[in-house]
Amino acid sequence: MILFLAVALFLCIACNSNPTPLPADNCIELLPVDSLVTCSDGIFSIGSMCFTKNGNLVLLDDVTGSLHVYQDNEHIASLSCIGEGPLEYTSPRELTALPEGGFMLNCPPDMKFLFFDETLECTGATFFHDFDLRPGTPVRTQFLSKDLFVGQSYFCSDFSECGTEVSVWRINDDLSVNREYEIRTRFAERFHPIKYLIDTRIASAVEPDNQIIVFSDVTTNNYELNLIQFSEGIDVTETVTREFQTEMKTDEEIEAEVSRIRQAWIRGTGSDIGFQYEANKENFVIIGLYFASNSSLWVRRNSPFRIHFDVFNGEFSFQREVALAVPDEYMTDGWLVAFGDAVIAVSPVNPEIDPVVYFYNIENL
Repeated sequence: MILFLAVALFLCIACNSNPTPLPADNCIELLPVDSLVTCSDGIFSIGSMCFTKNGNLVLLDDVTGSLHVYQDNEHIASLSCIGEGPLEYTSPRELTALPEGGFMLNCPPDMKFLFFDETLECTGATFFHDFDLRPGTPVRTQFLSKDLFVGQSYFCSDFSECGTEVSVWRINDDLSVNREYEIRTRFAERFHPIKYLIDTRIASAVEPDNQIIVFSDVTTNNYELNLIQFSEGIDVTETVTREFQTEMKTDEEIEAEVSRIRQAWIRGTGSDIGFQYEANKENFVIIGLYFASNSSLWVRRNSPFRIHFDVFNGEFSFQREVALAVPDEYMTDGWLVAFGDAVIAVSPVNPEIDPVVYFYNIENL
């Protein structure tokens, strides 16, 4: 079966490896079918979210560090494990659904993963001190199985070796962790401690059912989708490439971006003295890769003031563009995105507005 999948992947990718122009009239705009305002449940700011295997939505409040679970948009449970014990945390950052059910809470400052079942019971922890890592711990994780995960980390050693690493890691029975395979490492120019965070980003996604990993370097004029079929070993298959014209920001969008950054500077310093910021006129292309429940691949592109995807079908052939309509009044620094069973949930990243989640139905796409 695995051999068949690998051969099928090779054939379908090879026939689609030529650059494909971006269609101008093949974009579908989706309107939200429901929304969830969470401030009444004690949530101050949504920092991360995920759908579990049974369809529950888990939200992380990045102000209080509390976890909240919703079933059919009804709040059913809350939990806070603030502390310094082995099954507690001080700085939770990221929620990741587990293929077998439940979820993982990534706590990089605490150097640990915490694992929870569907009832919010903490079932165990894995500590980063067992990792054979360059300086830096995984800031984004996706699980192939309960003991295999793809981890992305930024590293910078004395500002002389900076970059991004994406690797497959195995959690052993004794909870030690070892690198199974290094997928991609990109090094930035020397002595650029800020620039490397922008210039060396890598997006990745995992399809657990078929043990497929997709990754791409972030560029400004095209992108490549690199597919890996995972079994006992890992092999990089052919590359899918789409080329398109980079969208440019309008003068109004640049002005709004500078204004947002200036206001943040003033809030932090009390004045605009010393403020300097030059907006990039180009938009970075890929800011996220996601697999939907029907195995379609969604490539999220950075478009101003909207959430924009290129969608590939289960055979990794380009299908269409999809844009998610969001309220015009929201001026945010971005949107959190989570894929569930035939649904997408998004939440604006802005601590000054009430935390809200919008839902979009993608069952018929």
